[in-house]
Amino acid sequence: LASPLRNRKGLNSSYDGSFIAGLMELRYIQSLPVERIINYFESHGFTLKKPTAHKLIEKASNLFENLYKCIRQTALSDPYKAADETYYKILVPEKNSKGKGVRKGYLWVVVGINTRMIYLLYDDGSRSERVILNELGSCKGIIQSDGYSPYRKLESDAYPNITRIPCLQHIKRKFIDCGEKEPDAKRIVELINALYQNEHKHKVGVEGWTVEQNLMHRKKYAPDILGEIKDVLDEIEERGIYYLRANCRKPLPIFAMSGMQWWTSLIMVTLIWTTIWLNG
Repeated sequence: LASPLRNRKGLNSSYDGSFIAGLMELRYIQSLPVERIINYFESHGFTLKKPTAHKLIEKASNLFENLYKCIRQTALSDPYKAADETYYKILVPEKNSKGKGVRKGYLWVVVGINTRMIYLLYDDGSRSERVILNELGSCKGIIQSDGYSPYRKLESDAYPNITRIPCLQHIKRKFIDCGEKEPDAKRIVELINALYQNEHKHKVGVEGWTVEQNLMHRKKYAPDILGEIKDVLDEIEERGIYYLRANCRKPLPIFAMSGMQWWTSLIMVTLIWTTIWLNG
């Protein structure tokens, strides 16, 4: 993708693309108000009128809006996507209890794994399931995510063209949270690490290594490790020992049962699809 401002003489102005790009960086990446940007330029002997600055930002924003739409369309058309969300501080007029005009909000991120396109989704900082289900509900193919409930809804019959698969790293974190003193959880972590170690022996696209070769590689090393993971999960569930460690948020049998739910997906991911192990 080429910059929409590259080699372009200033959007019907006397300013070139590099100046406008710098202006956009100060406004949206460095988060400087327009008044501070103008003062910054003036301190270096350059006068930029406030109406001119606003007009340049407005016109450049229209160009970037088209670029965003293109990236979004490309990512959504990818048959293998990953999604996640993260919180962020949002500037608001109202003051909070600490006297600051900020509140907690969320950004969603969607990645096209094959196309290597990534975009952010913002809806007034909302983390409501409505936001992501509206965005991904009409898609087709694989969507990889953590276990947040809106993503799990994509597994239902309401979305027949979507196959949701888990993120192995998020699953691993649940067992890590149980602490070093929990032998069953520790063993699960070791086995997941063994999957990673074998996977990292090769990388698709490096030294001619192909997707097909990588899938064959998985079919050789993964079944034994997956079988041992299932054995440990079965043992935990059969013993039915409900105990909580200091850092473990849920009893191990609950992990075992939820683990069995993702285990089937993990088998498919490992032995059928040429997907990556984790998202994020």
